[in-house]
Amino acid sequence: MGPDRALERIAVTELVLREGEALVAVELATVCGSDLHTAAGHRKVAVPQVLGHEQVGRVVALGPGLPALAVDGSALAVGDRIVWAVTIGCGSCRMCLRGLSNKCEHLAKYGHEQTRRGWELNGGIATHVHLLARTAIVKVGEELPAEVLAPASCATATVAAVLAAAEQVQPIDGEVVVVSGCGMLGLTAVAMATEAGARVVALDPSPARRALAWDFGADAVAAPAAETVREAV
Repeated sequence: MGPDRALERIAVTELVLREGEALVAVELATVCGSDLHTAAGHRKVAVPQVLGHEQVGRVVALGPGLPALAVDGSALAVGDRIVWAVTIGCGSCRMCLRGLSNKCEHLAKYGHEQTRRGWELNGGIATHVHLLARTAIVKVGEELPAEVLAPASCATATVAAVLAAAEQVQPIDGEVVVVSGCGMLGLTAVAMATEAGARVVALDPSPARRALAWDFGADAVAAPAAETVREAV
C-alpha cells in the first residue's frame, strides 16, 4: 500500500459461516489514524487487505449450531445491532489465560489481516464483516448514534483504558486533566474526562482543533507552549 497505489473494490461471492460465527452488515465505519498510515504506505502490511476496525453493524446471518455470543452471554440473533472488539484471542495461550487476550500469541485482528480464503471479509471498510467465534461482541441500542458507536472498539476503548489506569492511581473527579493533542483520541479523552468530573485543559497547535475541544467539554484550551500551558492550568 502507498500513495501511488489505489484502493480497489473486491467482491466476495462465496462465504461459509461456521459455528459461533456471524455475518454483519456495516451501518457505519470510521477511519482510524492507523488506517490512514497504512493507506499512505507508512506501515508495512501484507496485501490484499480490507482496512477498517471501527464500525457498527447489524447481524444478517449466523453460523450453524451454537450461536455467536455477546459478552453478556446472550445469544446473537439476526437483526441485532452490535459493535465488536478489534482483536480475537485464542483463549488458551499464556497471555489469554492471564486476561491479556489483546496480546494473544495467536492474535487475529479485524482490519489488519491479509485477506485469506474463508475470511475475506475481515475489515470494516466494507459492506459486510465476517465475525469469527471468540470475538467480543456488544449489543447496542437503536437510540445510540452510529457516529458515537463506530469508534467504540478502538478510539473510545483506548481512552477508557487510559482513564481507568489513571483512576487506579488517583480519582480524577475534581482534578485537572491535561490532554495533549485534540485529534480523535484527544477529543474523546476531553469528553470522557469531563464526564468523569475532571477540569480539562486541552492542548493543540491547531486553532480549529482547539475550537473543537471547547465543544467536547474542555474547561480551557491552549497552544502547546510552556507559558500558555501554565496560564491555562
